[in-house]
Amino acid sequence: MYLNAQMVNNEPDNMAKNAVEMKKIKKSSNISFIVYAVVLLLYALCFTIIAFFEDSNTLIYLLDIYLLKLSTLFCGLMANYKKNNTFAFTAIALQVTSTIMAHVSANITPDLGTGRSPNIAMLIFVAAYCIMNIINNTKYEFLKTQPGFPHFNERRFNQDFDTRQRDIKDEFQQNYDRLKKTATDEMGDISKAIPNDLMSKQYIDDDMEMDSI
Repeated sequence: MYLNAQMVNNEPDNMAKNAVEMKKIKKSSNISFIVYAVVLLLYALCFTIIAFFEDSNTLIYLLDIYLLKLSTLFCGLMANYKKNNTFAFTAIALQVTSTIMAHVSANITPDLGTGRSPNIAMLIFVAAYCIMNIINNTKYEFLKTQPGFPHFNERRFNQDFDTRQRDIKDEFQQNYDRLKKTATDEMGDISKAIPNDLMSKQYIDDDMEMDSI
């Protein structure tokens, strides 16, 4: 704790820089979260409508939308919310699968060619979003190791530091009082035992004197 406080005192600019960086990460994450959700949901809505006009290919469209696209949506949002890059890589993998499926389907059924170009565009979009999330998550993990996380406010950090120090002191004081009380109780037991021993010794001495008489 002392080292952290000393670091803040010696390098106050670091906390200010980290605060600015944290604001950038939060702003970028919030905006991308909303944009990503809107784009994926609009895609699902549009192709759900198209699926009903493609009677022979409805199942393939719905499989792409409600299995792959919604899974891609979920993983992308979790990568942002949980700050977990595994979800980001999974989202990219799902969109790659969707794009490959669209190309294979288009070769088998020419009517499905309309799904090929949108999936390529979605692959670029999802990859860009996930790469940005991976960068933000990496920066976030670094900031987690810095003094003052997550607020990076020097006054608040010092207050938290003082609070922790008081808690440590209070714990020490409690242990000291407990040991002191234990020691006092033991001394009390000893002091109670001593008079009895003295009295017993006195009775023995008196009996011996009486016997000698």
